[in-house]
Amino acid sequence: MAKIIKESGMSAGAIYTYFETKEQLQIDVAVGIVDAKIGALDELSAAGDTSPGAVIRRFLEAMLKDMPDPGLVVQVWGEAAVEPDVRAMAGQVMGALTERLGRMVAEWLVAQRGVPEAEAHVRGQAVAPALLGLCQGFILRRGLLGDDAAGAYLDAVDALLDAL
Repeated sequence: MAKIIKESGMSAGAIYTYFETKEQLQIDVAVGIVDAKIGALDELSAAGDTSPGAVIRRFLEAMLKDMPDPGLVVQVWGEAAVEPDVRAMAGQVMGALTERLGRMVAEWLVAQRGVPEAEAHVRGQAVAPALLGLCQGFILRRGLLGDDAAGAYLDAVDALLDAL
């Protein structure tokens, strides 16, 4: 909360005028950021001609612009492990992202690799949880190791996803 209060420039009392609990604030912030980025993910992959690696790179770079401290996200994940409301929010957010990532891969497989739609859908849904894990790994790594780790990680994701 100290970081949130500092970043907002508001007093704790002012913040709690809008949110009854810390968890409600975390949920609102997380959902707002992720909803906006799902829209950006849709724009990035709309034509089906951008590789999954490039889309994920741009998605993560866009996430970081709105995320002053990736360590805060890691803290929210820690809260999700012990707070049912935060866990439920995390599940909803992860479900929406997983579904969208799977659809993005399927669209790309059809457009760029000529994979039949039904097969592309199955393959997209099969790899989507791992793609989300790669995104989470990036945020965790960035939160723990700082900016220096970002480029090499994204290059590794590109190399891995080129094999799709």
